[in-house]
Amino acid sequence: MPSFSQRIGKTSSDEYLQVDSADEGLRVGIWNAIWKTVIDDAWAKPKPTLRDEVLDDIWEHFFRKPTDETPKETHTILADIKDWMVKAEWYELYDLLEFVYSVLPPTEVTAFEASANRALESQRSAYRMMNGAILPVSDAVEVAEVTRASERLKERGIGPARDHLANAIQELGKRRRPDFDLAVREAAAAVQSVSRWAARRDVASLMDAFRDLDPGGLIPTTLKQGLASIFDTEGAQGSGHPFQLARGEVGLPEARFTIVSASALINYLLALAGPDRLNEAEIKPDGNQIGGSTDAPKALPEL
Repeated sequence: MPSFSQRIGKTSSDEYLQVDSADEGLRVGIWNAIWKTVIDDAWAKPKPTLRDEVLDDIWEHFFRKPTDETPKETHTILADIKDWMVKAEWYELYDLLEFVYSVLPPTEVTAFEASANRALESQRSAYRMMNGAILPVSDAVEVAEVTRASERLKERGIGPARDHLANAIQELGKRRRPDFDLAVREAAAAVQSVSRWAARRDVASLMDAFRDLDPGGLIPTTLKQGLASIFDTEGAQGSGHPFQLARGEVGLPEARFTIVSASALINYLLALAGPDRLNEAEIKPDGNQIGGSTDAPKALPEL
């Protein structure tokens, strides 16, 4: 539940994924992941402990400082690392995570990677650690697909669909209490709006859109049916999308899949419609004149 200050509009809960930045929360999360998995190493006996070995490696090979200047007291080098993490560039923090992974014994890397990823996810980093490498959660192709869909919807004047897509992206990018179920339903609703536009009806299914845009039946029926089973839900007010019907948990992977897939399908439908097919003023899907929104949606977080 949003805090009081968020509910009255004094603070924002819509904090987006951190792509090229690292706020205090993310820096603390990365530090905590290193501390809990590596430094707080009470079980590693006898000396030298894993903690000592990793700290020495950080000093000599990551900071590239003379070994004869290595602080004698553990708390001193810990203070140096924490001070560095406050001032470091955002990408240097990820360099540190990769370095720590590289110097850990094989028995420790799994726990460290899990701890790091919990911190990155909880603080809405746009990156995750996979086998010791920091990777973007999504690639440029996904981002381009969603951006292209938004731009084409604006060009065609299909405002409600663009609004639904923007809402899905906004929900996906929230740092605190994102509603992934809502993100999935909004993405499906964007497809449904385009279906109504394509079929020239106030109420139309994706299959109706395909009948209008593919009169020759060149698109395989099984493909049409498969896409319809995903996106021909009843929208934000409906009874549920496939993930709900399967009684599965709707999380970030499901939301990302649906938004990117919906965007690709929208681009496909608009391509089938051709460059000359523009919006007719009398069509009013969602109960409103198409093209009612002119504000650009927020950019897709790099998931």
